Amino acid sequence: VRSNLQSLNAFQGFLLDEDLEESDLQLELSVSKLDRNLIEKDVRWRFDILAEGNMVRGSEDIVKLVAMGADCVGFGKAALVAVGFEDDQEIVIEFQKLTDHLENLVIAFVKDIKLLAGAAGMSSVASSLVGNREIMRTVGLDPGIRKELGIKPAGAA
Repeated sequence: VRSNLQSLNAFQGFLLDEDLEESDLQLELSVSKLDRNLIEKDVRWRFDILAEGNMVRGSEDIVKLVAMGADCVGFGKAALVAVGFEDDQEIVIEFQKLTDHLENLVIAFVKDIKLLAGAAGMSSVASSLVGNREIMRTVGLDPGIRKELGIKPAGAA
């Protein structure tokens, strides 16, 4: 995934976009590697990591990316699907209805994320979940990829 260092007044960070043609890693791997590299260099606190891609389809993908180290996640095509967009059709919907659909999508994501975080014992998504790989476990994931992500296998303490 190609990253761009952005510097706009108060914002300094990396935008990881899985859908760019230059992308060569899965979004999860890119986020995890960048987060860990910034932590190792003791500069993680200075930068935000924004991750986005069309493979982000639901709140579970957002929680996974946040736990890998993303501070913010864009959900690509999920917003288009929420307003009824099909690949071969134009969106013909009044503005108020469009904003209602998007608002409902965001509200649903927020509720799901809070539920998933609560199930993991987190009381605050922002302070407890970002970069917290300890809550993640894998089943059947290649051991090399699991090690790159910094995630333990299921059943491990």
